Amino acid sequence: MKLLLIEDDPEMTDALRVALSQHGIVLDAVGDLATAREAIAMADYDIVLIDRQLPDGDGSTFLADLRGAGSNTRSIIISALRSTDERISGLNDGADDYLPKPFEIPELVLGQLGRFFALVPGSLHQPLQDFAASVVKSFEPFRAALSEADIARRKPEKLTESQRANLMRWGYPYVMDDFGFHMTLTGQVPEERSALMKSILEKRFAGFTGRPLPISGIAVFTEETRGADFKVHSFLPLTGTKR
Repeated sequence: MKLLLIEDDPEMTDALRVALSQHGIVLDAVGDLATAREAIAMADYDIVLIDRQLPDGDGSTFLADLRGAGSNTRSIIISALRSTDERISGLNDGADDYLPKPFEIPELVLGQLGRFFALVPGSLHQPLQDFAASVVKSFEPFRAALSEADIARRKPEKLTESQRANLMRWGYPYVMDDFGFHMTLTGQVPEERSALMKSILEKRFAGFTGRPLPISGIAVFTEETRGADFKVHSFLPLTGTKR
C-alpha cells in the first residue's frame, strides 16, 4: 500500500512514517499543495492523508478540486480543526473520513469551583470546547436514557435555562457552552481551610501548572453499578499521537 501525506508539521510526518512503516506501508510526504499536485500527477496512491491548514491553502478545498477532476482515491483529512461544522465541511468536500489531531491546552492553572479545587485552563480555549462538544455528540447514541430520578438528582430548578436544556437533550447540564474542563483535586473544602488547602495544592501541583497540557486521546470509563468506582474501558489516542 502506498500513501501520500500532505502535512507541513515535520514531527507529525515523522510520527506517521514510523507508525506506518511497522506495517509495511510506504509513505510519501510533502509539505504543501503545489508539491502534492506534482506527486499525484506522477504516482498512483491508495490513500491521501491531508491536513487542512497548509502554507499555500486549505487541504479541504484541494480535496474538493481533486474530486471535481474525477479522482476517486480514498482521502482522509487529519486536522486540528475539529468542530462539527469543520468535519461536515471536510466530508462534503470529498473526504472519506475526518480525523482530529492531538492538541494542547495552552496553560493549566489551579482553580476553585465553589468549594472544590481543580486544575483548569488558564483561559477559555475554543479548540477544547469544540472537541468536547464533538465527543458529546458522537457518544450520544450510546448513553442510557435519563429516568425521572436521574433528572431530579440534578436539581433542575437550580440550573440555568441552558443547563436544563442540556440535561434534557444530552443527559448532563454542563456540556456545550456550559462545559468547563477541570480535573477535580478535592472534595468540598470548608471556607476556613480554603487558604491552607490552596497553598498545599500550589506546591503539590507546581510541576503541572503554568504550562501546556497535551490532549492526546479519549479515555472511555464504565460504571458497573450506580455509585461504583469508574473503570477504564479503553483509551483511544488521537491521530498523530506518539506512543
